[in-house]
Amino acid sequence: MKISSVGGIIAAANSKLAFPLKKVGTITAVKRIALLLKQAGVFPIVVLTGPQEDKVRYQLAEDGVIFLPVGESPLELIESAKIGFSFLQDLCDKVVFAPVNAPFFSAETMKRVLEAEGDVVIPSFQKRGGHPIVLTNKMITPILNYSGAQGLNEAIVATGTEIDWVNVDDSGIRVHAESDVTEEGFHLINNLGLEQETVFFTARVKLLLFLISQTHAMRGACDLMALSYSKGWALVNQLEKDVGFIVVARQHGGKHGGRTDLTAAGYDFLIAYQKMEETIIKTSQAAFRQFVDEIYDR
Repeated sequence: MKISSVGGIIAAANSKLAFPLKKVGTITAVKRIALLLKQAGVFPIVVLTGPQEDKVRYQLAEDGVIFLPVGESPLELIESAKIGFSFLQDLCDKVVFAPVNAPFFSAETMKRVLEAEGDVVIPSFQKRGGHPIVLTNKMITPILNYSGAQGLNEAIVATGTEIDWVNVDDSGIRVHAESDVTEEGFHLINNLGLEQETVFFTARVKLLLFLISQTHAMRGACDLMALSYSKGWALVNQLEKDVGFIVVARQHGGKHGGRTDLTAAGYDFLIAYQKMEETIIKTSQAAFRQFVDEIYDR
């Protein structure tokens, strides 16, 4: 089931150089990457968590991301990456991959790599590649099948796919999270939602519906996004009250146990909202770039 144009993976659990809670400016590395991906319209965003899972979940619980634990034993980056790619396979046209140890890339770089057309897109600064990288969905299967001893870069090279190098004026694509870098510039904030007298549809509710469609269980969906079971049902009940139709079908107990899933109307609602949101974000980003040009090119 395709849900969006671009999904994202934040690798925060590999065995070497993973510092998800390292402060970069006033926020953590994992928070900064999540915000950049969200503002670029990336959905869903998968965060691969390891030994610091509880703290990472606490950091991002309100941000509408999916938490996939990879276990307490540290994994090499390629192995944790495969867990994320497997989850997003066939759900998006493209996937952005960003290791948490490289959190300083800019919003402009994010825009440039998403606009590129190649099956493998990598930003380059002074002829050296960095992150984030973007892969089309067709690249996921060969990466999952890669069994070599090298990392993700070698898995990509092994596919024989030509890399689309995008030259950017952004040294942050190669700066490690341990570096003392002060973030510069400002970004557009898009906090989209729906409301009547109060807000009833947010990024978290959208993610909840998506995860219900994937797990077919309210409890499983809530666990993946650090949401309480009772809060999940409260959000769904409020949504259904405000839109005026049933979004989630409940099947209780029985021989084969209970099951929760989206109704046809709920699925159509989710897909239509996602398409609208992607359109709004693209339009607002273009307007923001024009705004920046006008205030600085004087």
